[in-house]
Amino acid sequence: MKKKLCGNSASSNLILAPRVYLLKGNLPMKNIWILALLGLIASCNSIETNDLEKQSVENDDYIVFGRFYGYCLGEKCIDIYKFTDQKILEDSRDQYPNYIESYPGSFDQDLTENWYKYAEIHLPEVPVALFQEQDTIVGMPDAADWGGVYFEINQNGEKRYWLLDNNSDNLPEYLVDFKNALHDLSQELP
Repeated sequence: MKKKLCGNSASSNLILAPRVYLLKGNLPMKNIWILALLGLIASCNSIETNDLEKQSVENDDYIVFGRFYGYCLGEKCIDIYKFTDQKILEDSRDQYPNYIESYPGSFDQDLTENWYKYAEIHLPEVPVALFQEQDTIVGMPDAADWGGVYFEINQNGEKRYWLLDNNSDNLPEYLVDFKNALHDLSQELP
């Protein structure tokens, strides 16, 4: 007695037909199955590769820093830079930073290697205590038109940012030298 696979014998023949077809040694059908399997494997590999490439781009370590003034005219009102392990880039957007999100810069102006070396020497060490700050705003940046300093760090895929008061009296003592160094460096860069 034959077992039914799908309810009637006609559908059973249809389901088994591809298997029987392969067993009889029909080369074109074998080639189709092999090509389909190879295509599936190739597409999986390309997806994994694309994901890895995307991950490596997103996980690049960098620092974004600069200074900003709200009531100001001219090119030097907002100077924000991105420093990586290979180069330093200037932001061409010149948008006033906000506390709601990290700076959405357009870092498309590559500075020379001399400026990179200069920034590498003059970038201050990040105070460990800064990572204990719960708020993204420290002090009252640009409250009385004295400006502010923006600092962002992306390290091992974790991004943090802060807007620092340019008035040193409004900052914790541990941040004063750090803020001054960032402000001065962003003022000296082109």
